Amino acid sequence: MKKNEKNTSATIDQTTATAPAATKKPAAEKKPAPAIKTGDGKIAVVVVERDSLTYYKDVKAPTMVLKSDDFGALLNAVLIARYADETSVKLTKSRKTLADAEKALKEYAGSDDGEIAALKAKIAAAQVNVKKFAALDTEIATARPEIEAEAAKVGSDVATAYNPIVTLFSLFYSTAAGIDDGKIKMYVVRGMHDLYAACTHYADQYENDAAIEWDATRKESFASIREKLTAIGSRLNGAADAYRKGYNFTAASKDVNRLIAYVTRYDKFARKTGKIADSRNKLAAFQAVVLAICFRQKAVDGSSRYEVEC
Repeated sequence: MKKNEKNTSATIDQTTATAPAATKKPAAEKKPAPAIKTGDGKIAVVVVERDSLTYYKDVKAPTMVLKSDDFGALLNAVLIARYADETSVKLTKSRKTLADAEKALKEYAGSDDGEIAALKAKIAAAQVNVKKFAALDTEIATARPEIEAEAAKVGSDVATAYNPIVTLFSLFYSTAAGIDDGKIKMYVVRGMHDLYAACTHYADQYENDAAIEWDATRKESFASIREKLTAIGSRLNGAADAYRKGYNFTAASKDVNRLIAYVTRYDKFARKTGKIADSRNKLAAFQAVVLAICFRQKAVDGSSRYEVEC
């Protein structure tokens, strides 16, 4: 996070939070092929890839989910709303960049060919971005009603049962948490900051000092990290019923060791300056790894500057 950026946090009630209603926009000819219902534990997940909507059609549903098609429908409704927000912000920014560059060129009174060429290049690049994000915005607006209609078919009891699972699983694909002052906020799982701080503190304290024994204080610190991780993963817990398998997450020692290793400082080379400085993995990437541990599935990274607890 940059020095002058602010950190916005809020909390959502995951038992009642739903995707915002779709904004009506003119339909576009281009839209992704509809999701395929598999019924075999696999789901088709809507994603933005190469500035266009598409589906990953062979995604493994979370272990505890029994009605994978319903889960996929609920997940995609959440994601399409987030993509709409992300694209709206990008489109607004690109339009402003274009307007500012055109104004700068119009008002430029100098005769420096290099400066003029730079402004024209900036205008050209902004025009490309405006066209790209406008097309994606229209594509999302076209696909969104159908995606949300599929989610609306899911029974309220199923939606309620799957809400905490959808909330956490969706963060593998998008952490967008709405718009604040023209910027995208980021969903951060409740307790994630505390877990990250505990892991970084432990890594810094015990990494380089072999003389520090495995004493009561160190054991307590390690156990505290394990408890924090278990608390996050326990949000997926539940008894077996008509909609889900039983699930009872308990963090293992190897999970704690992996998280500590993940946030341990490492040397990083800056290609532009040639400088070498220590660095560590940031919160957004850390959260994806934590969720992968909780779901026991591979992580997909996502990041943003603003944060909303979920």
